[in-house]
Amino acid sequence: MMRRATFIQIICIVVCIACLIGASLLVPSLDRMRQQQQIDDQFQFDERTPWHVQVLTASLGAFRGLAVDVLWQRANRLKEEGKLYEANQLAQWICDLQPRFPMVWRFQAWNNAYNISVMTHTPDERWYWVQSGVTLLRDRGIRWNRRAVPLYRELAWIFFHKIGQFSDDMHWYYKRQMARQWQELLGLPTQAATGKEAAERFKRIVDAPDTLKQLIDEQPEVQQLVDAVRALDYPLDEGLLREIGKVLMFNYASNPLQLIDAQLQSTDEYAVEIAELLQDPQLVLWADPLLSQLRKRALIDGYNMDPVFMHELMESFGPIDWRHPAAHAIYWGAMAVEMATQRRVKTDIDLLNTDRQIIHGFQNLMYYGRLEFEPVSSVLDMMPDPRFFPAYDKALDEARSRLESGDFGDQTSESFDSGHENFLLRALTMSYFYGDEEQARHYYKKLRDLYGDKPHNIRWGRYQLSLDELARQEWAENSDLKSDTLQFVNAMLNHAFGRGLALGRRDVFDRFVKASEVALANYQADKRVTPTAPQHRLYWRPFDELLADEYAVYVTSPHVPLLIRVRVWANAPLELNQQVFDRIQQRLHQQVDAASDSFDPVRAFPEPPGMEQVRQSQQAAQTDQIVPVEIERQ
Repeated sequence: MMRRATFIQIICIVVCIACLIGASLLVPSLDRMRQQQQIDDQFQFDERTPWHVQVLTASLGAFRGLAVDVLWQRANRLKEEGKLYEANQLAQWICDLQPRFPMVWRFQAWNNAYNISVMTHTPDERWYWVQSGVTLLRDRGIRWNRRAVPLYRELAWIFFHKIGQFSDDMHWYYKRQMARQWQELLGLPTQAATGKEAAERFKRIVDAPDTLKQLIDEQPEVQQLVDAVRALDYPLDEGLLREIGKVLMFNYASNPLQLIDAQLQSTDEYAVEIAELLQDPQLVLWADPLLSQLRKRALIDGYNMDPVFMHELMESFGPIDWRHPAAHAIYWGAMAVEMATQRRVKTDIDLLNTDRQIIHGFQNLMYYGRLEFEPVSSVLDMMPDPRFFPAYDKALDEARSRLESGDFGDQTSESFDSGHENFLLRALTMSYFYGDEEQARHYYKKLRDLYGDKPHNIRWGRYQLSLDELARQEWAENSDLKSDTLQFVNAMLNHAFGRGLALGRRDVFDRFVKASEVALANYQADKRVTPTAPQHRLYWRPFDELLADEYAVYVTSPHVPLLIRVRVWANAPLELNQQVFDRIQQRLHQQVDAASDSFDPVRAFPEPPGMEQVRQSQQAAQTDQIVPVEIERQ
């Protein structure tokens, strides 16, 4: 008779074999779930992984799930009680316990940027929580889940919608903070530059050595500047980069060499010793290579961004301004597409909505892509940028080809058609009002060829109208949209300068300016305001300030012939020249010196009479201000 102990052993062996068979049968199902959730099966800890994450992962084992459930309940209760910072700490622990689960990172980032941010009241608090959502994904979640497409898409959405759009009452504050942050980091972009010019400038960062030691080995003279910086007790890191960035930003310089002969603006916003260092003609020659190397390391180490990929986007699509939220939405959306194409199984990727984020990013740059930021007063303007018409079209064509390849399942590109038709109509309208009739006719022909036979267009007779009639009708139908109003205002003001002042026709200038003012007033007449917001959500700045800013941009644009700008300056109203002279004088004189030996900058753009009285009145107005202008300090 079989002994009882032997029988139990046989039963245990049978049970173990059954468990092993059952586990093996579950592997395909678990593998599919892993692919659907896009859990990175090549995840590895590295030297940047915090020690507590490694300890928790190794020690808790299967009990991590139970610990996560307890932390979720506790975090939700703390959030409901208004203990936001304690809840955020628990959320960080939840992510640390499940570092390879993308949906955890995605939810916590969205919760911080959207839910918790609106529970706070001051602009600083809101920006803190929006930023925490961004950094949670960008600096940690994506770093540990490189191929998790949803994380890239969520990050792109936060930049595009939460920061870049207009639904949040504090969105202007977010945009100003982002403009300040990235101008300190990368410097002032080359205004009105072509895509090629902007990409060539950015390539200095791409080509910079990976380490400071390599830079000194290649250019030993940089050691002099490094020693001088260290003598001031500044470490050579992102902090130094930002201090130099502040000096350049508050003196409206895009290159340290411009500071040598310049009178530094008096301000408490930057370190005076760094400014004085940059005025040393022996040391400033090596500032640009050092800045390029520091910028490269800051992008890679501090922002988890690839300078090579950023440069490729600029080469492909145009002069992307990295101070703009849409630029980052495009970058992370494009990275999502890049990760999707590298995946072994692609049919579970929602590429349609991923590509939409890129396309909408370029659409946003088309409507609001020309960013003007004045750091002293923190005034920010975002105006239309026609340079991104081709970028939108190119991004759309690339998205169509990816979807039609069949690699991503049965997703169809037909849903792009209505958006493409709307884009072409906007491009036609903007080209028409900017005075580029040839480009407007090009878009009109493309519209008729692609969409002229659509039932709704035949029914409305849209493309039976003349170009003039269609452009005016489109603007009239969409004049309540902020983007259309800004496009119209910007176009009319450009006509005022180019067709009015350049030809000495003050009557033409006055007519275009009046049309712009009326359009802006009509748009803003019925817009609701939020008293607690630092700038009304859908409201634009006073028209006289907008006019002065657009005038300053026009007379300093390197793509407007110098002689035309000289004529515009000579024929402009005195008060307009007085308003902008101090802030553009240095830039104008540098442009004249670089462009022509036959022009004397002082004679070409003379100081308007009465400037001393203007400066005194401006200073008095600032002194009498009850509430000082808020300037964020990094």
